[in-house]
Amino acid sequence: MKIDDGRAWPVQTTVVRAYFLANLGVYALVPVLGRLLADHASAGPGLAGIGLSAFFGAAGVAALLVNPILPRVSYRTGMATGVGLSICGFGLLTFAREPVFVVGLLVVAGAGMSTHVLLGRVLVAESMADDVERNRAYSALAIAINLAGAFGPFVASALYRTTRVEALLTAVVVCHAVSMAILLRHLPPALRPQASAVRWPLSKVTIGRIARDSRGIRTMVLAFVTTFVYAQFYSAFALSVAKELDSAFGRALLLSGPAIAIVIGQRLITARVGRRLARGTAPVELLAWSGLAFAAAVLILGVGLPFPVAAGAAVAMFAAAEMVFTPIMSTAFAALPTESKLEAMNLRGISWTIAESSGSFIGGTVFLALRTDGHGHVYWLVLATAGAVITLVAWPRRQRATPPGPAAQPRVPAPTGVKP
Repeated sequence: MKIDDGRAWPVQTTVVRAYFLANLGVYALVPVLGRLLADHASAGPGLAGIGLSAFFGAAGVAALLVNPILPRVSYRTGMATGVGLSICGFGLLTFAREPVFVVGLLVVAGAGMSTHVLLGRVLVAESMADDVERNRAYSALAIAINLAGAFGPFVASALYRTTRVEALLTAVVVCHAVSMAILLRHLPPALRPQASAVRWPLSKVTIGRIARDSRGIRTMVLAFVTTFVYAQFYSAFALSVAKELDSAFGRALLLSGPAIAIVIGQRLITARVGRRLARGTAPVELLAWSGLAFAAAVLILGVGLPFPVAAGAAVAMFAAAEMVFTPIMSTAFAALPTESKLEAMNLRGISWTIAESSGSFIGGTVFLALRTDGHGHVYWLVLATAGAVITLVAWPRRQRATPPGPAAQPRVPAPTGVKP
């Protein structure tokens, strides 16, 4: 969708570029965040797990707390405010000494990320005509995010020092500041989300529909288990890499591996997924396939191979799964019978956050405890088995997806200055 404004890029271009810059800041920090928390001067038992869980939890659902306000503000205001909160949270992190303040600032940063990401996904959902178009747009966002993820670990390895984190956190803040500038400059000020029928993140009608719909239930279950396993990459796996590899370049290469592969291969995978969707394959079925692939990736880590070999193979499998998973997750939720696309993305955020925050907490606590006792491989074997079994039990029945419908366009008021 293009807005006729001399200073505005097409909306999707603006969102993609803003996503890239904000996520470059995030992925410069997240690969070393668990290590940073564990090495914190006043770190107590469990700070790594608690901090990771708090950040990812806030990043997923904090926007739901301001759900009634979102339809009343423009996309530009809402997304720029979210990025501003992340600037405050990350920027002040270097001054925090007590664990409670560290966790609090991570919550603030995550809340800003939550608002920015949610509104970006809603804008895409309201602008696209059908599942194929939405999946293509979400894939473009995935490429931007993973391009950031490809560079982020190298930024982290170059700037992170256990005794001085100022340089890394400054880079994180600068990336977010440029993202905010893009949003303020190029998003039209009158573009707003469509309001849902109720002020709550989810209406009773929507909850009832999902509860009575077998595909809706399967989508929720598969989304949870797949995201839970996905969350291990920046928790348990990142901690393993930090422990097992001495080379900073080697650690950065492993942690950026999926992102590099996605930047190279995402368009090809998106085209193949698009053909499957066009032939009637339901998005939730592709979500299930990505869940099995993630389970296979963590299984590799537990079978006793030398760590560099196992880690390389796991990263390759993880990358292949993520190329399907990231866009199809949003596409699957956009296809659910909700009152509005804002509700659909709220539901996605709830599911993602519960799974990612709990997965990060388990990866930052249980895995560390098992590894300390010499049983780290047991963690990976149990996780792979549970993920595969639950995915197979929840596997969707084969049926044709709902035919594409007309696009739901964001409201752009006429230039009269009157609010919609």
